[in-house]
This record gives sequence, structure tokens and C-alpha cells, in this order.
Amino acid sequence: MDIKFTMEDAEATLQGIRTTVTPDFINVFVAYDEVVNALTKASNNCFMFYWVSPDSLSRVKGLEAYQQIDSMMTSLTSDYQVYKQMVAFSES
Repeated sequence: MDIKFTMEDAEATLQGIRTTVTPDFINVFVAYDEVVNALTKASNNCFMFYWVSPDSLSRVKGLEAYQQIDSMMTSLTSDYQVYKQMVAFSES
């Protein structure tokens, strides 16, 4: 199971949010929501492998991938730069 693409895409989008010069609803909130949705979908798929696969190696890989995404989600929800962009838009 390879989640590398999803996580790299999410990080690229987050970097775009962090560095946007003129924050607006689309480039901050919609982009953030798309990242959260993509990571949640990948997380659910990995968790499903962990719980239902008859193959022990798939279960181990599913759990590892789930934990990586969970760690990224924790970082995402505590990202100060993204928060600042949200605040900047709300004050505009």
C-alpha cells in the first residue's frame, strides 16, 4: 500500500496555503477541506486493510500507513501558518 502520493499532494497543497499572498475562501478554506478529505479517505482505506485483510502483511502495512496519515492529520490541525492564513482571510 503506497500512500506517498496522497501525502505529497497534501503537503504541496498545504505549502500553497501557507505561502499565498492574498488569502481567500478558495485558496485557503476549500484547499484545506480538500486536503482533509483526501487524507481522511486514504486513512479510512488503510484502516480497512488493517481490520479486514486475511493477509497479515497487509494488516501490518495498513496499520503503518494509517499511523503515518494520522500523524500528518495531527500536524495539519496544529499548523500555525495555515491557521494564520485562515485568520487573515476572516479579517479581510
